[in-house]
Amino acid sequence: MDKNLTTDRNEAVGRSIKALNTLYNRYKLRECFFKDYKCSSEIIEAHSIQKNRILKNISKDGHIMMFEMSHDESHNWEPKTKGLNKATVFTGFCKYHDQEIFKPIDLCDYKEGNNEQEFLFAYRALAKEHNLKLSITNSFENLLEWAKKKNQLELKKHHFIKKKEDIINIEKLIPQFTHTLKELKAASKCLNNAQNKLNNNLNSDKYNNIVTRTIALKNKYPIACSSCISLEKDFDGNLINDMTKLNIGLKYMFLTIFPQHNHTYILLSFFRKHKSFFRFIDTQILDKSEYVQKRLITNLLLKHVENFAISPYLWKSFSEETKNSISKAFSDNILFWQRDLKEIEDLNLFV
Repeated sequence: MDKNLTTDRNEAVGRSIKALNTLYNRYKLRECFFKDYKCSSEIIEAHSIQKNRILKNISKDGHIMMFEMSHDESHNWEPKTKGLNKATVFTGFCKYHDQEIFKPIDLCDYKEGNNEQEFLFAYRALAKEHNLKLSITNSFENLLEWAKKKNQLELKKHHFIKKKEDIINIEKLIPQFTHTLKELKAASKCLNNAQNKLNNNLNSDKYNNIVTRTIALKNKYPIACSSCISLEKDFDGNLINDMTKLNIGLKYMFLTIFPQHNHTYILLSFFRKHKSFFRFIDTQILDKSEYVQKRLITNLLLKHVENFAISPYLWKSFSEETKNSISKAFSDNILFWQRDLKEIEDLNLFV
């Protein structure tokens, strides 16, 4: 592709993402994921990756690094420092439930094979994705209404248009906005169904509805992740989720990564009823050498995950060439919504 065309596309998508972020911050969901009579009145900024046991463990001077869009015209994504109090937070729990539900993983070391702990790591990842997806759905509902009504005041306020003539271009996007909103509502419905299932499991102390495969790397790597992923295909190109048929439900994989003592744990979890679709974890990841596993998980992170953090020390250790390759892989994921895992790049964050 011509370099100028690529740059123009990056800039256009970059501007759209910035505008949607402004909209998201206004309409983000503030609601407890568990939501029962014990809820405290205060919805807090809960950490999707635990602060004191995990983020602090990989921080430098109270900061970690997460990918953010650059402020220059390239609109590429690169790691930026972020304070521990703000890193990975979302408005998805009241103060009471955030403190009480996660005690087994916030106050205790992880023990491989502990069903309750592995359930809670997946539960937290689902809660974060649920909050994000429903917030974006709320945002698109308002955006579509403004576009249909030619509400220049709101569209300018949220950076979708700069001048009066831009409203014509927004009108042309109404079919795309309508289609996107339909997909978002379908995805939100899937997440609501998953929320109900896991909340019922949590209420009845039934943790074996979540199956977890664990990789225990023999070194402490300063990387942390909590993510709910809807993979379209596995590493061999086999279909997992048909993204054109969201009405039949999505099969989620929950990815959790954290260092603990002299190991780094990688938890790959899924609903027990979807076990047949995630056999690839055993055959395409667990059966490989540790070197290959590191590359596969790195590609999974860069191509399918936004909610992960690395240490400033780790980022500083990479050569400029490696930094550029990592940032490009992540930017391509965000800008062009890549879903294919088959193209495994020679990148490794676990060094």
